[in-house]
Amino acid sequence: MSHILKIKNRYYYNRRVPKEIKDFDSREYVRISLKTDSYSEALKLCSLYDKEVTEFWHSLIRTQSTYDPVRFDKIIKLARQIGFIYKSLSEVKVAPTEELIERVLATKPAVKSRDVVEAVVGADHELFISQALEEYFRLTKNLVMNKSRNQLRKWENPRKRVFNRFLEIVGDGSLSGLNRDKMITFRDHYIE
Repeated sequence: MSHILKIKNRYYYNRRVPKEIKDFDSREYVRISLKTDSYSEALKLCSLYDKEVTEFWHSLIRTQSTYDPVRFDKIIKLARQIGFIYKSLSEVKVAPTEELIERVLATKPAVKSRDVVEAVVGADHELFISQALEEYFRLTKNLVMNKSRNQLRKWENPRKRVFNRFLEIVGDGSLSGLNRDKMITFRDHYIE
């Protein structure tokens, strides 16, 4: 499937947003001008855009965030200006060593620019333990829809109390960094 659309003498990358992605990306279509009138050039560019858009959708699902057209376009354009095709952090991690070194070296002059680093090295945003409770409450809104303000408070408070105790004992860090040792430390605290 090529996702190529021709309007007048120009080719466009054109792809319908899948139903599974609608919660994260509300657009009906992703349409990007390929800025060419050559079909063979359009085919090459289309496959690159398809990878970028697919990876972007995967990152939206992983981070549970929604499409921000300004931010997405800015990062994609910035990556191209620096001379790279945008890849997410998870893609860059498994890239050949030479490419990884090249990308890291390209960020060196602009280390203070978060956008440049995200454009070149990737932009997988990890969830921290301290953010997990807020994310949990966001994901479980359906469980508390019909609760009064008092019922909601009674439902949230025990969860907040345990969560805050967990942060005191284990500390903050990446949610993906939680391991068995940290959970045993937390369990041992309650056993004592």
